[in-house]
Amino acid sequence: WTFGNLESHLWAFALDRLGLLPLHLGVSLVMVLSMGLIAIGVGLVAVGWATVYRGRGQLVRKGIYRHLRHPQYLGLILVILGFNIQWPTLPTLLMAPVLIVVYVRLARREDEELATFFGEVFLDYAARTPAFLPWGRGRSGLEVRQRVSEGRGALGPEAAADSERE
Repeated sequence: WTFGNLESHLWAFALDRLGLLPLHLGVSLVMVLSMGLIAIGVGLVAVGWATVYRGRGQLVRKGIYRHLRHPQYLGLILVILGFNIQWPTLPTLLMAPVLIVVYVRLARREDEELATFFGEVFLDYAARTPAFLPWGRGRSGLEVRQRVSEGRGALGPEAAADSERE
């Protein structure tokens, strides 16, 4: 028995040794699953970026943002998961949870900044639109408002003026 070639795919090797799938099918499953996650992730990043770019400083609530508040962060998380399925190494397995936590925290901070800038308009959007999973629920306006009022900013007059215009 030699370790190399197909056996170098850790998850496929584990599936084979556990008797769940023959090695060659495990490799195919791992590759299809990982490439699918990576492709969806890159697509979410690209579509999210293009939509925000076209928004030119406005609160974007159309396109992908009608379904998710943070498609770009979700895309990056899917890419991380895809690469860890495809080719896990000790450093990438250790860093993946750290990066995922960082992206979730960035999304929360972004929510706070948008609530400060856009006020009630954003709070209503956040209450209706889930952050990462389209079948999830949005954050309550109260939850975002509490985080904003805890010292991360306040709903300022420009935010109130923006919400009156909409």
